[in-house]
Amino acid sequence: MLTTPPASADPRRSATAPPPSRVAALPRPVADARAADAAVVPLRDAHRAAAVDVALRTIWADPDDPCGPELQEDPLLDGVLARMSETDPDLCRVAVRDGRVVGLCASVLRDGTWLMSQLAVAPDEHRSGVGARLAGAVIEAAAARPEGPPRAAVLACSTDVRMLRGVVRAGFAVSPALHAVGPVDRRRLTAEPTVRDADPERDAELLEALSRAARGASHRRDLPALVALGWRPAVDPRGAWGAAGPSGHPSFVVGTDDAAATAVLRALLADAPVEGTAVEGLRAGQDWALRVVADLGLQLAPSGAVATLGAVGAGPYLPSGLWL
Repeated sequence: MLTTPPASADPRRSATAPPPSRVAALPRPVADARAADAAVVPLRDAHRAAAVDVALRTIWADPDDPCGPELQEDPLLDGVLARMSETDPDLCRVAVRDGRVVGLCASVLRDGTWLMSQLAVAPDEHRSGVGARLAGAVIEAAAARPEGPPRAAVLACSTDVRMLRGVVRAGFAVSPALHAVGPVDRRRLTAEPTVRDADPERDAELLEALSRAARGASHRRDLPALVALGWRPAVDPRGAWGAAGPSGHPSFVVGTDDAAATAVLRALLADAPVEGTAVEGLRAGQDWALRVVADLGLQLAPSGAVATLGAVGAGPYLPSGLWL
């Protein structure tokens, strides 16, 4: 398992939040008139099974997607949606037509950053404008928060060309992403003595600072729920932390130091399933991660994009497709 590191400098001194510039208003997608008869309502418990089904048939339907098999096998997505709708009910909506859930938009607002990881529309509703109506309703709700409009946004995008075109037109900076899949070449693994299991309570301030520095928003509010769902966090106090998902695949890595992020990712991959694993969110500027997966023999393939707007953090950051 992960080992206890030696004492080192406290990276919280350099893990600062991004400058407090604020996005005046997020771009509003324009919905097609055909979407007008679909009701957009808050995601309730009664909707969740149908919303999960829509997401699994669209976002996670690709058999080569690194998260797909994990989501198909257990109630992980249901648990994630339950958490998001509990903390941010105004930012989690479904579209309902004739009593049937035909679309889902699930997001949260953390530290002034809007994080949207799920936008799904039933296959028979594609090009109907339902997706634009959902996104527009959530964007309006985020802008109406008492603390003011979000200062930044991060979106996880699939390979769907309509979604990619929409976020580009809306003014987001889009970074094409890769995922790496396959069995880890364990002959090339080495001990990572600076990495240890993270304690959500004891390490809370450190993890919060590292997340804010890398993605512009802390994971602190959600970490207990993620752990309850089966995520396993690990930290390198030199300046990075990450987590493996319930099935053992690396989920995300954030931090301020490339060497620490490298050590965390390698430690997570050392504990990944022997038969094969996946790493997602590999993009330009994250060369440290590309070097890790190449060294350990994983194969690279396209997997959508990460879109950002406003003052997002800087540093090592591999976002989770489920939680960003």
